[in-house]
Parts: sequence; C-alpha cells; structure tokens
Amino acid sequence: MSHGLHNRIRRTIVLLAAVTVLLLMLGACTSADKNLTPEPAPTAVVTPTPPFRNPVETNLHALAEPVSPIFLGHRQNVWNLAKDNPITQTVSGDGGTDGWFRFLWEEDAVYVLVRVNDNTFDTGADDVYERDSVVIYINEDGRKNLRYAVGDAFYAVDRSGRGYVGRGGAEEGFVCSVYEDPEAKGNAYYAEFRIPLRSVTGRYDREIGFDVRINNAFEGECVHVVQWADTSGKTEITMTGVGTVRMD
Repeated sequence: MSHGLHNRIRRTIVLLAAVTVLLLMLGACTSADKNLTPEPAPTAVVTPTPPFRNPVETNLHALAEPVSPIFLGHRQNVWNLAKDNPITQTVSGDGGTDGWFRFLWEEDAVYVLVRVNDNTFDTGADDVYERDSVVIYINEDGRKNLRYAVGDAFYAVDRSGRGYVGRGGAEEGFVCSVYEDPEAKGNAYYAEFRIPLRSVTGRYDREIGFDVRINNAFEGECVHVVQWADTSGKTEITMTGVGTVRMD
C-alpha cells in the first residue's frame, strides 16, 4: 500500500470518529433538554355549585336520650324534653305563617313535632302542597346528596290529618297526626310524625340531613311557604340545602 493511500485512510477514520463523537454529543444534549423541559401542570376539574344550593349549613342538637312518644291526638309532656327550632325562612309568597319543630329519636325512627301558626283552615286542593300542610325531609346518611339516594325521602300531612308518603318514603312505620293547639283558639295547630329509618340506625353521635316545610293555603292555593333550612324550593329534587340534626 502506498504512503498516500495510507494517509487518506487514516484521515477518513479520524473524520468518521469525529463525526460519531459529535453525533453522540448532540444526542446527549437533546436528551438532557427533554429532561429539563417542565411537564404541563395538571388541569383542575371544577364542579360548579348547583345554583339552587343553599350555602347555609344549619346545625342543631337533638335530644341526648331516645324517647318514643305515643300518638294520642294531643301534645304529650315528653315533647318538653326537646327544644324549639324556629321555621321562619320564606321560600315563596307572603302569608304570615311560621312555626317551630322539636325532634326525638329511637333506634329505628325519628319523631318530629311541628307547631304551625296559621289562622285560616284550608285543605280543599287536590295537591298536598296547595293545602295547609307540613312536609318533613330526611337524608339518613347526612351527605346531603345532589340527587335522591337510598335513605332520602319526604313525608307530608295536611291540616285535616291526611298523610302523604313522598319520594323515597315508606308507608311501613310511618305515622302522622294533626291536632289543633287548644290555647291558640284556631290560630295554630300541631303536626306530629314518626319517620322510619330505613338505611341507618338511630344512635348517639349520628348526624342526618333534615328539614321541615310549612305550606299555608288560602282559597285552594298555597300563598306562603316557610322552611327551616333550604329556601331553594327544590328539596323534593335535591338534599343539598337541608339542615343537620345531630343525635347527642
């Protein structure tokens, strides 16, 4: 092999080696650049609050001892162990009605006594919501579900004593009674409920979602609605605005 050819081969080998080293360096830089590039931040998923949600959380303490009243058609002394909880928040209309409720409980049911101030007796409409009536809402797991689930229900009774089992309710174990307040001379009445617990057991420290609504009717239509916690008017659809009862 001639000396000139040998030199050319050597220069080619050196050139190829230099190119290889350069390519390796470029590859390393590219990889490093990728590692240094920050990954995009995760996108936050925001669930909007329903427009009908009542942001006010109402909490109260129920009786610390389970008591089972007997429905006798008049107010019993056992109700004196519970405290008044005012029902004054207007949902619709303006009819001058309001009231309060008291709450007792036992292992398989809750008991509610509602006193209603109403000086006009009107129960002629077909719809219980268009009569003088009281509605109880119960959310047994206390989660205030967006949509009715197991343990969510409502019950009603009109001023004449006709009971109504609403969405999610059960006839078995449901008892209601209505009687006039003898001291009010026709201007007030009591509605008394036994609401069965279907998915939980009443016990100390349990919290449940709860609400009470009063409908005041006049000449066959509802003119005023007040409620304890939720003022959305949509408690038959969602439990998000109801209050909380704690069994202490």
